Amino acid sequence: MVYLKILKKKINIAYESRTNLNHIDLNDYIWIHSLGLEILKWKIIPIRFGISSGNKYNHRFSFGSGLYINSIRFDIGASWIGSRQLYHANGFDFGLSLSINN
Repeated sequence: MVYLKILKKKINIAYESRTNLNHIDLNDYIWIHSLGLEILKWKIIPIRFGISSGNKYNHRFSFGSGLYINSIRFDIGASWIGSRQLYHANGFDFGLSLSINN
């Protein structure tokens, strides 16, 4: 289930709820809930934040931004895993993306 709300063409809010099989007990499902916020105050520089929660090992807090100039899109993002507090996190994700659209 995915829900998207656009507020005044400057803020996007997205919610996702999904299941994932538990790796310990294959008959058990884990519900994962995610909430994302994208701020489009400046047309070429979006700012994004997100939070995800499921079982005790699946907490994530993420943030990112981008640069959109004509058909060139550059995005960067990072998230820490296992805790919503940076100092208690047990993992870190980092991503870069560059795309050219016609």
